[in-house]
Amino acid sequence: MEACASVGNLLAPEVKRSMVFMLLSIFFWFTAYNAVTTAFSRYTRVVWMMEGGSFANCLMVATVADIISYIPIGQISSKFGRKKTIMGDDQREFLFYDRGHA
Repeated sequence: MEACASVGNLLAPEVKRSMVFMLLSIFFWFTAYNAVTTAFSRYTRVVWMMEGGSFANCLMVATVADIISYIPIGQISSKFGRKKTIMGDDQREFLFYDRGHA
């Protein structure tokens, strides 16, 4: 019992907080990805008239692009830190979104 009680004290509070946010981020990412793929398959069937599983080819291109981008993103995060990388990316996305919808 003592070993179980001491396990909770191994991580510093800021590390625990970071871990919880990371796990929540992963959960929400998977939830959003499943929602997007469902909506995308419906969209391709109705708008692009794709039948069967042909929409999967479009999603495969996006998945390959994601996998290729993971290495440079990891290197940038290692150099500048996760928080700064995420905040910088959020600002970049806001600028591109703002310009596209002006």
